[in-house]
Amino acid sequence: SQFSHCMKANTMFYTLRPYIILVSIVVLVYYPVLNHDFLYLWDDHWVVINHYTTGGFSWSNLYHIFTDFYHGQFSPLNEMNYLIIYSLFGYSSFAFHLVDLGWHIINVLLVFVFLDTFLTSSQRLSTTHNRKIAFLTAFIWGIHPVNVEAVSWLSASKILIYSAFYLLALLSYLKFCQKRSALYYGLTLLLFFCSFLSKEQAVVFSLCTLLVDYFIGRDLKNIQLWEEKIPFSLLSIYGGLVTILSQGISANELVYSFSERIFLACYALFEYLTKCLLPFKLSYLYPFPILPGESLPVRFWIYPFILIMVVYCIYLLRKNIILFTSLFFLIHIAVALHIISISRFTVTADRYIYLSCIGICFFVVYTFFDKIYRVTQMKKWLMILGITVYALYLGIYSNSYTRVWENSNSLKKELRLLLKERKDFNQIQELQELMLK
Repeated sequence: SQFSHCMKANTMFYTLRPYIILVSIVVLVYYPVLNHDFLYLWDDHWVVINHYTTGGFSWSNLYHIFTDFYHGQFSPLNEMNYLIIYSLFGYSSFAFHLVDLGWHIINVLLVFVFLDTFLTSSQRLSTTHNRKIAFLTAFIWGIHPVNVEAVSWLSASKILIYSAFYLLALLSYLKFCQKRSALYYGLTLLLFFCSFLSKEQAVVFSLCTLLVDYFIGRDLKNIQLWEEKIPFSLLSIYGGLVTILSQGISANELVYSFSERIFLACYALFEYLTKCLLPFKLSYLYPFPILPGESLPVRFWIYPFILIMVVYCIYLLRKNIILFTSLFFLIHIAVALHIISISRFTVTADRYIYLSCIGICFFVVYTFFDKIYRVTQMKKWLMILGITVYALYLGIYSNSYTRVWENSNSLKKELRLLLKERKDFNQIQELQELMLK
């Protein structure tokens, strides 16, 4: 009996071990955020601290939370998150940051479970190392510096919450595909809708399900599969309309022509990709390099050609891992590329690649496991050293970068450094006024 008890304990520990490691590493990297204050000069003073948060659980307040477009924002579940925290702890910055860190930890665990389930279900990407690939992808993504903005900045908590519901919806969708259960289908719709009620970027969910369908071997020519997509598509259309209406409430800071937006989108896509692969000199502000109507710098004409070459290389290689990860990355970043004009005064923002970065991390890890068992012992150790150094770099950078988000004074200091380095930007005066007003 004692031996049986020990065996059960060991089995439980083995099952829980990857989850314990992931939680421990994320806490080790992000623990500085627990000492951070509200960013009173960077949106927290109206996004987090507002009359909805203090309004309590009255029917009137709940009605307005779910129906109002507040300063161009529509994120009722995110506001409910603030309301619950405030109701329990008041305006305790520690409590708000602790909950945000909790959301990120949940997302890291969900990435692990989703990729493990997806690889097991996939007919095109499944390997003998599914669990290892899923674990290391979640590990690297969890400590990636591009996620620091979403975790450290309370006003960006909508990114964390929408991602949690989005990943849960993907897991539910995989269960639906396996069991063909109406329960899982309805649950997927509900989770997708909750994801949208947290952040408008969720509208791409129906496209992501098609990507999943292809890689788990579902027949895309089957009419029933496309009929299943109708409710998801209708929710996406509804979400798009709501987003356009909410954005219309807040006038665009900068309005660019369609041709300008194409070049800026190519630039943004290239920047997002490089930040995911090798983050360097990250910032909370990436100003537009030109004002509307100004001539583009010569270097901007290069980005469309670079992207065309990258797409052509993907077409030539046509490896399943490249196809999946590139499409996963593109689907989840497409709505933030300014092709459709949105009210933002930055050309890129790290928080927008929170989900997209999963695709790039997955590519790096999958390629690592795909190659390491085919090389000599010496190259194998070099590859292990390389991935270890890469992970250490990401973790140390993230831990250091969290301190930029400590309070309004630390952000002002970062702004002064940014303006000193980028004297050619035409928006210096606007950025200074933004932080000082």
